Amino acid sequence: MVIDSTAAEIDSDMAALSFATATRAQPHVESIVQMPDEKQTTIRLTVTNNSPHHSPDGGMTVSFPTLESPDDVERVLDVVVPDVMALHVIPAGGQLYGRMGRPQTASYLMIEAHGPWQARQSRTLEIVIEHAESALPVKYRSALSDEAGGYSNAPASADVADQQGWPAKACLVGSDFARLMAGAYPASDQEAGQHQGSAD
Repeated sequence: MVIDSTAAEIDSDMAALSFATATRAQPHVESIVQMPDEKQTTIRLTVTNNSPHHSPDGGMTVSFPTLESPDDVERVLDVVVPDVMALHVIPAGGQLYGRMGRPQTASYLMIEAHGPWQARQSRTLEIVIEHAESALPVKYRSALSDEAGGYSNAPASADVADQQGWPAKACLVGSDFARLMAGAYPASDQEAGQHQGSAD
């Protein structure tokens, strides 16, 4: 696992993502599942290139809005990255790039993997994270490039945004939250989800 507190090698193209047409590589979030344990949770995010087009560079991003301390990176127990993909683990206080391409300081822990994708290929990012919370908020998204350098995104739009300003899906994971709500916070947590999205 690579811990990258400065994100010096973070792909600047990922900071300049642009929406693309359906004739290009298209990311589709197939599933995000959890395997909770007493003190940790394994999260698996699976994304498929839902098109017949190759993607030179595709990414999967998972972030944790409540893990706002630089020391929270120690709670990442393991990350399993698909073959030929680079990994960046960026703690709060590290450097990343916002939606407009400007460098910014990370407000909370973010994990990103990116690399080439074949047509119709599915790839899974697995994260094992330690937590004491009964429910841990998670935001996640994906983007795939085309040969011209444009990107298409999943989700293309959403009520929730991550700290970089990109539309994201959101859910809760945790040992006491066995049923994971992909795409939205549970109804009882809608207010918290909206607050986190607006704070990015």
